[in-house]
Amino acid sequence: VIPYVPSGMHMAAVGTVEFPIMFKKSGTSKEGASVSLVAKIGMYGELNGGPKIGAFLNQMMDCTGGDLEALVSIVEDTISDDSFTAKFQLFATADAVITLNLKELLGLTAIEEMELSESVAAMFEFNYDAASGENTYIDFRVARGNSVDFSQFAEPITAELGKFGEALASLLPSNVEIQQKAKLRYTMDGDVSFGFELYGAVETDFCGPLDDIVEAFKSAVNSFGYQDAVDGLIDAVIGPVASALETICNGAEFTASISAKNFMFDTTNTYLQLGDTKLSMDMLPTCPPPVAPGGRCSLNTDCEGPDYPDGGYCLNDPTWKVAVGCMGRCIKKLESGSDCSKDTMNIHPIVQADFTNAEHEACISGSCLCGKCGDAAADGRVDPGEPCSEDSDCLSNKCDAGFITTIGCSGTCRDSSAYRACVADGCTKCYLSGTTSDKCRSESVISFPKRGKSNSFFTFHQHQINKGSSAALYEVDQGSTSTNWNCGNTPERMALDTQYNTLWVEYQNDGNINWEGIDAECTSPKLLLTVALVIMGLLL
Repeated sequence: VIPYVPSGMHMAAVGTVEFPIMFKKSGTSKEGASVSLVAKIGMYGELNGGPKIGAFLNQMMDCTGGDLEALVSIVEDTISDDSFTAKFQLFATADAVITLNLKELLGLTAIEEMELSESVAAMFEFNYDAASGENTYIDFRVARGNSVDFSQFAEPITAELGKFGEALASLLPSNVEIQQKAKLRYTMDGDVSFGFELYGAVETDFCGPLDDIVEAFKSAVNSFGYQDAVDGLIDAVIGPVASALETICNGAEFTASISAKNFMFDTTNTYLQLGDTKLSMDMLPTCPPPVAPGGRCSLNTDCEGPDYPDGGYCLNDPTWKVAVGCMGRCIKKLESGSDCSKDTMNIHPIVQADFTNAEHEACISGSCLCGKCGDAAADGRVDPGEPCSEDSDCLSNKCDAGFITTIGCSGTCRDSSAYRACVADGCTKCYLSGTTSDKCRSESVISFPKRGKSNSFFTFHQHQINKGSSAALYEVDQGSTSTNWNCGNTPERMALDTQYNTLWVEYQNDGNINWEGIDAECTSPKLLLTVALVIMGLLL
């Protein structure tokens, strides 16, 4: 998790020293220990970035006779190129062997000396990546290790205690090792990460004597011809705990790791491991806030911190469709237009049946409309073309399903410019059939054939349109998919894929023409007058 590996070495200094540690005993100076130390300090650097690096280095080498302004310009050009990367590492190590004189310190005669190994390492790293703030960082790493080889005591114990000493020596761990590592990183993006790791290992052969006893028993019984029966009995007794015995007999390893980023636990890399068994924080039914993106959560409030500039959301487990017991995962709130549908949010099928229930808290805008996050800058409403249930869902304030109901997200938000206030408020329902464009640059007027019916609301509305004029409406036959028009005196034709009965036409100063076909349900003025007269007659 926290490796200490320099990328290489361009410069290094190595030194060794040995010295005794003295103490006084009965007024006489005695050597209580001796220390053998090997220390090294090194440096590594690299530059990458294509041909500009060559010019940069040449200018640096020739700085005294070169142009300082040119050098500054080359440096600025080099470090601003997206392909430019740089790395600098400064590291130091110290390895010591400490020999304790137990005879002088404790008066022991059977075990006169004991060796301890100690190592310390530290590294400072600066990494620059012009294309990535995350890969531009300052790094500090330190590591420390201690080890004791207990096999050094085997011979004196055996010599002192005979056969019992030999058996006792076989139970001693051959080596005990402890390592500690720590890391601190700060990136140009402003992220801060920290890690600490404690590792321990014990190498043993505890079961050596037990194996000898079992083998001796099996050999004795085998002489009577019962080998198969004995093997079956041994397997039946030892088998259920074989893996545990193997771990104990061959030694054990443990690791404790704590990792955090931006003052939030990295729950995957915060764990306790014994042998091959690993228990990480994200395996536990606990998720104290703040929780980083991707971490386990139970509530939306668990997902907080600097990684959530617009807030966090606890996404349900994809299988069980719940977040209780830290089964959810933290995500950043969704941008406008993002998918916030119940399937994507892992909502339980029972809850999905309620179409009035939406995951508004998953969106930055606080509005999830028909499976889409609304625009935070427009009161949570959605863009034209998105599903809707009512006019207030839409940026255009127009939710249209033609002449069918819009209930249950069956409508579609339409572009408000296509309706032109629903055909100048003369229609009750308007549906955008389609848009297209043409050109008439050589003339200053476009015109249409005079046509219409007596009961048409827009009969003979706007026979011609001047260049640069405002958009105008022209009534055509119900069910049309094309309209004839004239560019000056030249006949032209426009067509759409869908039927319409009203056109919105915009003839721009540059000669471009924008067409919008609208299928509108409008009421004839004559029909309105007839209805009004009937009502008045009834009242009179």
